[in-house]
Amino acid sequence: MAVKTLRELALFAFFLIAATVLTWPLAANLPTAVSDLGDPLLNAWILDWDCYALTHQPLHLFDAPIFYPAKYPLAYSEHLVGVALLILPFWLTGLGAITIHNIAILLGFALSAYGASVLARVVTNRFLPSALAGVLYGFVPYRFGQLPHVQVISGAWLPLLLAALLIYRRSPTIRNAFLFGAAFAMNGLTNVYYFLFGSVAVVLTIALIAIAERHEKRFWARLITAFGIAMLMLLPFLVPYKVVAEKYGMKRGADESNGASATWNDWLISPRENALYGRIPSTEDQHGERQLFPGALMLFLAASALLMEHRLQPVATIPPEAGAPRWLDAIIVLLALLTFFGAVTREIHIVWHNRVLLDFGRSAALIFLRRCWWCASWRASRYVSRPRSATATCELRSRIRDSRSNCGRPLSGSSSASSAPSACMCSFTAFCFNSRRVSARFACPRAGQSSRIPAWRGGRRRARRR
Repeated sequence: MAVKTLRELALFAFFLIAATVLTWPLAANLPTAVSDLGDPLLNAWILDWDCYALTHQPLHLFDAPIFYPAKYPLAYSEHLVGVALLILPFWLTGLGAITIHNIAILLGFALSAYGASVLARVVTNRFLPSALAGVLYGFVPYRFGQLPHVQVISGAWLPLLLAALLIYRRSPTIRNAFLFGAAFAMNGLTNVYYFLFGSVAVVLTIALIAIAERHEKRFWARLITAFGIAMLMLLPFLVPYKVVAEKYGMKRGADESNGASATWNDWLISPRENALYGRIPSTEDQHGERQLFPGALMLFLAASALLMEHRLQPVATIPPEAGAPRWLDAIIVLLALLTFFGAVTREIHIVWHNRVLLDFGRSAALIFLRRCWWCASWRASRYVSRPRSATATCELRSRIRDSRSNCGRPLSGSSSASSAPSACMCSFTAFCFNSRRVSARFACPRAGQSSRIPAWRGGRRRARRR
């Protein structure tokens, strides 16, 4: 146990040193350095207020001393409570607002890398490939373009959330259910964007587990209880945003949301802060929210893993009596129909009691069309090109079941559940959070999906040797 603890501490120390080096000279100027004079100063003030309110008047957290007598002024921006909880010990020592903000930046990078390495290790049970996955996720170029936004840099809870869910699936104990609920709550307290993305990923992953496996009622009772408690804990931190959105009309318009939505070209644009790639694109092409180039190393490793897959793919043993999941075909057809209507219609609005429940734009329709076409093509190739015994459509069940072992493919945790939200969240506007931008900022957790491919490759190679 002591050896494992020292190994984890050494790994986190490595990530912290990497964060210090890659953000230098930030660590040498903690009390005075900021990336610009806008959001960093605002976030430093918010973190300072959060720490004060949590230790003096937690019930008045959203009644921040600004814009008096306005209602819930803290809800005019991210509340950053999840970040404040991590840096509260530093605040208690008397450090200034700028200092604790910069400490939060360094911890955000290091913890994001560590969280991704934990998820990769849960999937592959390999230490070094998982450490590499942590580096690729924690220090993806997109994060350095988001230096003014400490809440975007603090992306550790997304991979930890999925890791906790996978661990609970393998060992459904009360302790593991508590860990899942705690990770979900901290993810929501850290970043409202990540709360939306993480919720979609969790729901889809749970749906895959329910479809592929049979569990006792105790399994679902513990999981739903943990999920429900976490949501109840988050509710007081979400209601103020709904209040100020209705009271003051604080909602982002369509033009602002479209302007911050990523295009295909944005995946080739690196932030100007990147010393290697930042000067390649022109300044006109570099938009603050849309610099999504993941780096050449991540693309190279992901491509290598995909090219090597056919040599490392084990032959699945599928019971011949398994029937085809017709429900999956029905879902694909339904999505295809929705895509058709979305493609031929400029917009689809679903309104209930004068409240917009869903705003479905054409860009989301095109993404759905691509995903439905891919699903249909995949299904057709499985049925046409292979014998029935090898392509029995319980392969989804077997793939997910295989991932219960330490070396299984991360289908339910990091692949399927992480890619589906990107299609759903690009142009959807939920009625409670229609003041939030989600399109480009999903790229940060999305890029982490590719970072885990090399780690998965290592786990598959080990499984083949066995």
